[in-house]
Amino acid sequence: MARIASEENIEDTRRVILDAAEARFRTYGYGKTTMAEIASDAGMSAANLYRFFQNKYEIGCAVSSRCMAEHTARLREVVRNTKLPASEKLRTYVLTCLYQCYEGAGKDNNINDLVQKILDERQDLVQKKVDAEIGLIAEILAQGNSSGEFEVADLIETATSIQTAIVMFNVPTLMGLYSQERFKELANGVVNLLLVGIKKR
Repeated sequence: MARIASEENIEDTRRVILDAAEARFRTYGYGKTTMAEIASDAGMSAANLYRFFQNKYEIGCAVSSRCMAEHTARLREVVRNTKLPASEKLRTYVLTCLYQCYEGAGKDNNINDLVQKILDERQDLVQKKVDAEIGLIAEILAQGNSSGEFEVADLIETATSIQTAIVMFNVPTLMGLYSQERFKELANGVVNLLLVGIKKR
């Protein structure tokens, strides 16, 4: 029982550290944040912080992984919504990607250096996120096949192509190109084209 409590305490402490780090990264940027500042914001000494994370890079990776997991969880809610037909589910999925990305980019410009670092140095984390998204899109396609809306022979290959086609709506650094309304128009246009390609003949 004591071991379970201890493990819970460790997870609680890690959560406090990551919350403090994420808030500071969003406010000041990854590059301008120090371990001492994270420790102070988390209410602990720097020495204690190093018991949980070896360095700022490790914290940055953990923050990124958590953010990606939260993003995937929101998309999973869309996919598991039993009230939507597959075609509307695909549209809602793409628009959810866009809204999350646009909202995050609008208030989190200071976190872009962390995003870039992860893109440059931790392709495994990025690939894990991409694979999760491909799996969710494949679920939508499978539902469409079952309902008779879609006719997709290779679910994973088609899901991979769709994930590639919508990547523009899922990259924070691209959100400055257009207004949210224009991005919404573009996203709906892409979804319309995708639906033409996968609908049952």
